[in-house]
Amino acid sequence: MRGLKKKKLINLSLAMMLTFTMLTSNVSAYVYTNVENAAEKVNLALNKAAFASSEETSTFTASKATDGIIDRESSKSSRWACERYENSPWIVVDLGEKQSFNQIVINWERRNVNDYKIEISDDSKSWTSIYIGEESTEFVENINVGNQEARYIKVTINDYSATSEGVTWETVSIYEIEVYGDDSIVETDPAPGVNVALNKTASASSVETTDFTANKAFDGVVDRTADKKSRWASSVSSDPQWLKVDLGEVTKFDSFIIEWERRNSNNYRIQVSDDDSTWTDVYVANEYPENFRETIELSEAVKARYIRLYINEHIANSEGVNWNTVSVYELQVYNGGIPKSVSDIANSLIVPEISS
Repeated sequence: MRGLKKKKLINLSLAMMLTFTMLTSNVSAYVYTNVENAAEKVNLALNKAAFASSEETSTFTASKATDGIIDRESSKSSRWACERYENSPWIVVDLGEKQSFNQIVINWERRNVNDYKIEISDDSKSWTSIYIGEESTEFVENINVGNQEARYIKVTINDYSATSEGVTWETVSIYEIEVYGDDSIVETDPAPGVNVALNKTASASSVETTDFTANKAFDGVVDRTADKKSRWASSVSSDPQWLKVDLGEVTKFDSFIIEWERRNSNNYRIQVSDDDSTWTDVYVANEYPENFRETIELSEAVKARYIRLYINEHIANSEGVNWNTVSVYELQVYNGGIPKSVSDIANSLIVPEISS
């Protein structure tokens, strides 16, 4: 019994030390990871069919320019190369069907190209020029071709030099041709532990003063022990109030943390929307929060762009304060991996029992 009491005292002391360290060293009590909501562009030309005016050998075939491999530092064999001395060699990528794109990336083997052009076609017979390139000064050229739509893309090298990068060889060669478009962006889910609402655009039904604006609830700061100004507070009123965040794009999430200033509402809900007009409830509360830091985990993940904390009712008298507002330090949104609070960390500490 005495050992158990000592263990509790040690855990309490460790929690107090941890809290003091965080406060005095200006370290947040929670971990916020500044990771952008990732989106990966898809290379529309990857592993698509390709053919060319010629091929230097059976190793340097046209298909190597769409295999996704750029082995510039190793065998240097995954590339297309034309026959030696060929005039105006060309290579065509067949996207398989008509595709929309606005960006083409060419990975040259050598910077020996003096003049080239990019053309597009729907039938590989009638061609339309969309870009004229001059002397290549970079191994990798990222080319904005504007909004285009076609099935075939053709790169024709009108003029090239034999000598470049200390090599004299009468060919032109390309490691990879990549094709991208705005419609080829694939959404990837946010990593666990990343607050996807951090520093996003916010708005509210009302604000108490210019100090307590909606954006303060998404700035990553919970200053309960300082000046307590980094929070949103509604106007002094008994009317329903709401706090909203725009994630910027449709995003996957499954959990929330609400850092209440006071626990003075027992009728509130979290709603989501894709258009900021039609709202769907994903969580409804009919009791006062047990803690100032409320953790809410949904039964399954949802995807939406807008999130709204809607407070239907609130009372004025709470936590020894009689003021008819509702206020939130922080509304955080996660796709799993909710960060632990100081008390969570302290409670998880295991300290060996000290026997007398």
